[in-house]
Amino acid sequence: MRWLRNLLGSRNPTLDWVRDSSRSLVLDLDSDSLSGVPLGAAFDDLEFLGPAQRSRTNPGLWEFSSLGVVAETEADRIVSLFVVPIPDEHFGVDTYSGVVTIAGRPVQVSWISRESDVIRAFGEPTRRDEDDEETVLFYETDRVERQIELTPEGRIKTIAIFSGS
Repeated sequence: MRWLRNLLGSRNPTLDWVRDSSRSLVLDLDSDSLSGVPLGAAFDDLEFLGPAQRSRTNPGLWEFSSLGVVAETEADRIVSLFVVPIPDEHFGVDTYSGVVTIAGRPVQVSWISRESDVIRAFGEPTRRDEDDEETVLFYETDRVERQIELTPEGRIKTIAIFSGS
């Protein structure tokens, strides 16, 4: 099978990517970008993150395991970005240790422990869903949808941005 894989090429285009540790991890919610790479950009623009693997649960998701970052692609374009500040059963990634910014300033997501803290940091959501496992705060504009998923205790477990188009 190895000879067949070598003949046909790898199905994982990120295998040769190398992590550029000089480039800081910043999820910028003002520009809806990760370290300067916006939604809608080519997936290859994330090469500085190093190799990724396809999610076991969704083949459209690419998990950058050691960074706590997940990217969703369609037609080789980034349509969603996720950062995972605490372990989440939906993603096979470590915790995100980068920075999250909004309104030009960093938000200390690891210190947030209540929904009211999230609202103080990120603003009033456009809607809210809650069940026994999580609370999701939605921030919707005509360009993007942002979702902040919280544990029942109010800690941020995932921050996601989705392309609006």
